[in-house]
Amino acid sequence: MGGYVILAATVACGYGDPPLDPAALERRAVEARLTIRSLHVKLTYEREWYDRYGQSGKGGEVKQFEIWLDTTHYRADVLTEGAVTTRDLAVGRRHVLCRNCERPGHSIQYFQGTGGVALMPSDSPLGRSLFANGVAFDPRLLGYTYSSYLNMPRPATAKNLGLDIISPERSPPTVEAATVDGEAAWVLRSKWLRTDDDNCVYLFPGKGGSVGLIENSGKTNGYSYHSRYRSDLEQDARTGIWFPKKFVGEGFVNGALKDRDTVTVHLCEFNLPIDPSVFTLAGIKVADGEEVYDPSKLYPKGPPPRFQYRGGQIVPYQKKTPVEPPPPEAVTQPQPVDPSVVPGRFRWWYAVAAVLFGLAAALLLRRAVWRAA
Repeated sequence: MGGYVILAATVACGYGDPPLDPAALERRAVEARLTIRSLHVKLTYEREWYDRYGQSGKGGEVKQFEIWLDTTHYRADVLTEGAVTTRDLAVGRRHVLCRNCERPGHSIQYFQGTGGVALMPSDSPLGRSLFANGVAFDPRLLGYTYSSYLNMPRPATAKNLGLDIISPERSPPTVEAATVDGEAAWVLRSKWLRTDDDNCVYLFPGKGGSVGLIENSGKTNGYSYHSRYRSDLEQDARTGIWFPKKFVGEGFVNGALKDRDTVTVHLCEFNLPIDPSVFTLAGIKVADGEEVYDPSKLYPKGPPPRFQYRGGQIVPYQKKTPVEPPPPEAVTQPQPVDPSVVPGRFRWWYAVAAVLFGLAAALLLRRAVWRAA
């Protein structure tokens, strides 16, 4: 009863009469997030697990994300700070995934510092798998799904914004008033048809009808499990959009915590123009001279043509030619000196001595003549 009172008070404060039709509530929740047409976010993703994946005790990983997204482009820069093994080559390297980048209809994968940029058609098998490998995700789904990490860099629609919100695989939901941490909410209750799991989606009318909590629980093979995905929503002052400033997803087995995903949002900018250069090799800051290749092509008759990024353009690969050291300077042997040639500053001394010697000889000769007379 308390939930109804709080919810009624919330509505009375100016949020309008909320529809009690579950489909209308679902639609409002999806539309609240679909108002994001472009975004630029920075966030930290921390994953923890306990006694899982063949590892006893606590394990985990930490990744830093910067993501740009608009109606036609998607780019994610991922920096892995901690991983399952210390030998993970991704640790400490910037990993860039970019869709519809550099060239229309092409995707990019770039591991900084490993030498080479993969540039391939987005509709090629490798291009499609590039965004299904557990690295990229669409931030618009944050808090709207069972996981924060759903590998969906594609335009969100009412059909794919989260099967936990709208899904033909659930029974038709019922709606009732509830409170979450003292805050009024509508809770949509349903069951998954295949597993009979209980599913609850909590919508907050005071926050634009956005999803703030999802819970799922069930039993199988003699053990019970429960998942809880909570979003701490904050309103963007410029657009009025409600978006998680923090998301925590937890999984329990027989009451014991097994997994925890924590996403902390450091920056979010919505519906602002994105500089087109963000989706280019120059904007990605690919090093000059990096090789550019298309891994989706097969070359049965020989090695593929080689290209590289040089001077802001993709040009034929130019192998660096080693710079030849200059030839050693020729060593000249000293020439024998003519003893009759007197070099240097001593030449003048010898000239003066010769004059003085001549004068002395003349005086002696004259003196001898005088004596003879």
